[in-house]
Formats: sequence, C-alpha cells, structure tokens
Amino acid sequence: MKIKDSFNDKTGIAKIILQTKNGSFTGIAKIHPDDKPYSNKFFGLVLAEIRAYIKSLKKEISITKTKRKAIYSLKKDYVKDEFFNKLPKTIQKYIFKKLDEHLSCYSNIIDNKEQEINLLEEEIINKIKIKDKLNLKIQDKIK
Repeated sequence: MKIKDSFNDKTGIAKIILQTKNGSFTGIAKIHPDDKPYSNKFFGLVLAEIRAYIKSLKKEISITKTKRKAIYSLKKDYVKDEFFNKLPKTIQKYIFKKLDEHLSCYSNIIDNKEQEINLLEEEIINKIKIKDKLNLKIQDKIK
C-alpha cells in the first residue's frame, strides 16, 4: 500500500513510501540529467515504487529466514531433549515430518520472493531501456 509519493522538479528525484505489515519502505529514483528534458515524474515514481516494493520483499525474505532458522534450531533441540527422546518413535517422526513441511514451505517462500525480486530488477532495466529509446526518438524529431 502506497502511503506517500513526491517528485521534486528541480532535482528530478521521485520518492515513494510503501507501508506494509513489515514496516515502511522508501524507494527513490532520480532522473538522469541528460534525460530531464524528456522525462516526467510518472516514470520516476514507477521506478521508485518498484524499488520500495523490492525492499519490502527483502524484508519478508529476512523474516522468513529467521523463522526457518528457528525451526532448524528447534529440530536440533528436540534431538538432544531427554523427554522428546522418550516419546514413541512414531510421534517423533510425525513431529519431524511437520517441522520439515514448515521448512520446505519457508524455503519455497524465500525462493519465490527472490525470483520476484529478480524479475522486478529486470523490469526496471527494461523500463529504462524503453525510456532511453523513446528519448532518442524524441531527440531525433526535435533536431
């Protein structure tokens, strides 16, 4: 959810602040000085929003890695726990199976978010390339 955006015409800096359940994330984009005559604030705001969203995804990955690490730790503690080792083997296996399911789920979430980040970073590059081509066409028509 976007909560604030701004664009400074003088500096060419676009800024977006996204508020998520994991906090506020700021994305910034600056128009290259050569592009100022041909760019507009909307392009900068789009890039800034993507960058803020990438930051939020990285935070989600960090949180998920922390949860995954806690489950690994729990598994290690169970192996050493005297009470746990007195439980029937079927119960132990069931508990480890459920923990492994959580680990697998967290690993999948991390992988998916990392893939999403890679796609978004590629999207930024592609948008810049398209903008550069448009700027060249505009420059050619002006000449």
